[in-house]
Order: sequence, then C-alpha cells, then structure tokens
Amino acid sequence: MERVRAEREREREEEKARKEFEREKARLLKERSHVEQVNQRREFFYATPAEVRTALERVAGSHLVEYTETPEALEFRASGRKDGT
Repeated sequence: MERVRAEREREREEEKARKEFEREKARLLKERSHVEQVNQRREFFYATPAEVRTALERVAGSHLVEYTETPEALEFRASGRKDGT
C-alpha cells in the first residue's frame, strides 16, 4: 500500500514538473517571439549553455539527470576550425 502511495506521489511530482516546464517554455518563447519577426530563418542562438542549464535546473530541479555544457562535436573538433563558421 505504501509503495502504491509513493508511486502516485512520484507521478504527481513528475506531472507538476512537466506543467512547470511547459509554462516556462511558453514564457521564454513569448519573451523571444520578436526574433521570428526579424529572423525568418528561425535561428535562435541567444542563450549560452550555462543559461540553458540554469533555466533547466529551475524548471526540472532534481529531475535534471544530465546536461553537457560542452558537446563532444567530434567532427567540428576534427576539422580544426575554431570560429564556428
């Protein structure tokens, strides 16, 4: 019985986190909606990986399992290019 109660509580917490994530996502999209009016190609590069991590931690809390700020980008690094273009 306790196990079922704990599972239901976990499910409620996950649902609460999902709803909070969706609200935060909608807020951020609304905040940055002016970008689509200017940039028709929809290239959005206004947040650093650290800023993304902070937003995810705020929304996901302890549910954020893994986040890599520096991606492997093996092909890019093998190319020897430093400027990202």
